[in-house]
Amino acid sequence: MIRLIIVTPEREVCNQDVDRVIVRGSEGDLAFMESTAPLVTPLRIGHIHAFDLEGNKMSGANSQGYVTMKDNVATVLTDTFEWDHEIDRQRAEKAKERAEAHLRGKAQGKKKVDKERASIALAKAISRLELKKDNPNL
Repeated sequence: MIRLIIVTPEREVCNQDVDRVIVRGSEGDLAFMESTAPLVTPLRIGHIHAFDLEGNKMSGANSQGYVTMKDNVATVLTDTFEWDHEIDRQRAEKAKERAEAHLRGKAQGKKKVDKERASIALAKAISRLELKKDNPNL
């Protein structure tokens, strides 16, 4: 058993005991379980999957941030996080379309396109849509 803590600037998303957690680190996917060695690593935009003590899977979409593991506590600090049931598919699809338009240089009302911001927005929207695709009943 480990303690999973997920925090964004707006809220504490999760603070509960779980069996294991899977996150997307800068070098690939990482799994944290009881007695995992201490670690600090950047997070990539992606999904966090946690399995509660009964084996039920909880999933959410995260943006960039960091994850630490120490003394059986996995702490995720991320700019944004949404559980799969919180994701609004239509909002994510519109965000994807806006980001794609920015990257093509066809965004309305914008003369100068910040390609890095548009790329991040696109990656976040795709991550949310992929999570909804994996959980179509939500």
